[in-house]
Amino acid sequence: SCVFSMILVLLVSCASKSDEMLVGKWQETTGQETIEFLKDKTFQGRLIWDITKTPIDVSGTYSVKGDLVTIVLTRPPGHSPMSLKVEFATSGKEMTVTYQQGGPIKLDGTVLKYQKLG
Repeated sequence: SCVFSMILVLLVSCASKSDEMLVGKWQETTGQETIEFLKDKTFQGRLIWDITKTPIDVSGTYSVKGDLVTIVLTRPPGHSPMSLKVEFATSGKEMTVTYQQGGPIKLDGTVLKYQKLG
């Protein structure tokens, strides 16, 4: 029971560290996408949408579980939640995102790199 408690504390501290690292404004390193994750579990940004490659304004809510971030779009409405696998560079200033369930926006397996602004 003591070992289980220690593992639980470790998992919670890892999750909160991912949460903390995610918060902030991110710019895609080779493109025009931006996304900002706020402490209140909301996000906003401009993402490339479908094959037209047109950036559109997006916003919604997000949740973090380990290295998976689930985003739920409220703007534009009517889209399924998307799962993103997030890996941070040791500096915490770079993030690699792999879309697990990209929905209509990104093909599954799409990988993008972002740099933290500010």
